[in-house]
Amino acid sequence: MYSSTITKTHRSQRTRSKIWGIVIYAGISAFAFANNETGLAIGFASAAIGWLVVSNPLLRWKYRRHFKKHIAETKKGLIELEAILRIEDDTLYSETPESNGSIKYTALESLTELENLFLIKLKQAANLIIPKNKIPETELTTFMQSLSLKSDLTIEEKTTYKWR
Repeated sequence: MYSSTITKTHRSQRTRSKIWGIVIYAGISAFAFANNETGLAIGFASAAIGWLVVSNPLLRWKYRRHFKKHIAETKKGLIELEAILRIEDDTLYSETPESNGSIKYTALESLTELENLFLIKLKQAANLIIPKNKIPETELTTFMQSLSLKSDLTIEEKTTYKWR
């Protein structure tokens, strides 16, 4: 979900939802006021102001729910998949019960440390997610630092990141 929330598309969708809510309520309010329906106009103007207050938590909940559902449906079999990752001279070697493969260091786009996991983002719009609670801390830190050195990427620390 982290990768999606930092994209321009995701941010613009949420901004559009906020703006359209305000425009609709304010438009109905203006129409009601033009037709001498003052009570109705005040009600919809209040709804527009209320939307400003409520839209952030509501949209955060809506998108979080949407992405969790999307991940559960499309990534079946990939979540909780155990893999062996090994750093080699020019590649990151990956081995799962179903397949083996290697990823060249040039195919890595970024290394990000979040509160509960490390995220290895690939240029092909894929991610390797390494949960911190599954691997001893010293081993994981050593692995990520070695990967950082081999790939010439710095580890972005986003441990205080909150879903917005």
